[in-house]
This record gives sequence, structure tokens and C-alpha cells, in this order.
Amino acid sequence: MDQASSETAAVRLPETLDLSAAEALLSLLREHVQPGMSCRLDAGAVGLLTTPCAQILVAAVRESGDLVIENQSPAFQAGATDLGIIDYLGKGERQS
Repeated sequence: MDQASSETAAVRLPETLDLSAAEALLSLLREHVQPGMSCRLDAGAVGLLTTPCAQILVAAVRESGDLVIENQSPAFQAGATDLGIIDYLGKGERQS
């Protein structure tokens, strides 16, 4: 078994996921989302999710075999719901 397949990256998403954050999010995910590696994204601090970053997250979910977006804040879930992608991104546990 390849050692990389048992590794898990944990990444905290920034508070604002809009057009101005898209390039940084893409770089962050390219660094942490690798084939054969599990990745957990913590969306607990997200206060805004708009289309550009949502598209990047959808692509990351498609490309990764094991990417989970957990601790989804109410704002993250609202943005994903408004964009019609909440089921695709998964309904991670809501933040209390």
C-alpha cells in the first residue's frame, strides 16, 4: 500500500470565499488535494460562499477520491444551497 493513501490533509477554509479569494483557494487545494490522499476541509469559519469559489470546490470534489467538507457553517450551507450544489458538496455537520 502506498504511504500517501493513508495520509489525511486537514485544511481550514477562509472566512470569505468570493471572487477575490478564488485564486488563493485554488492554490490551497492544489497543494492539499492529491490523488490517493484524503483531505478534510473545515468550513466552520466560512461567512460567505459565492460562485467562483463554489466552482473550485465542486471541481476539487470531482477530482478527489476522498475529500470531505465538514463543520459547514450556516453561511457555507446557505451559499451552497442558493447555488444548487449543497447535495454535491455534502451536508457536513452544521456548526453549533
